[in-house]
Amino acid sequence: MYYTSGQGFLNLYPARAGNEWFYTADNLSQDFFQGGKPERNPSRQVFWTPVYEDLAGLGPMVPRAAPVDEGGRFLGTVALDLTLRSMESYLGHLGDERGSLFLVQRGDGRLLTQPEQP
Repeated sequence: MYYTSGQGFLNLYPARAGNEWFYTADNLSQDFFQGGKPERNPSRQVFWTPVYEDLAGLGPMVPRAAPVDEGGRFLGTVALDLTLRSMESYLGHLGDERGSLFLVQRGDGRLLTQPEQP
């Protein structure tokens, strides 16, 4: 989970010693930040971003993010990265004998996850 500020800093939780991920100006161009800006998200809703490959080697990830505002002023975003592997596992627990659940990316209809078969 992380907070990205438009003021030039990033808070990562939980904080870990030796963490390689830190704030760079490039963070402000990423979907997890841009999707929270009022011009891209006028209704100030929680949003999903496109899938990306995690640089720490955890595989495909999808962030769920929300804008952070104060008094109508956009401050930044808070986001939680979910691995597609963890989502596959969760979907597997929801299925039953009548069917399966799949996660499809909005927009291009790309299949993101499907339950693992026993």
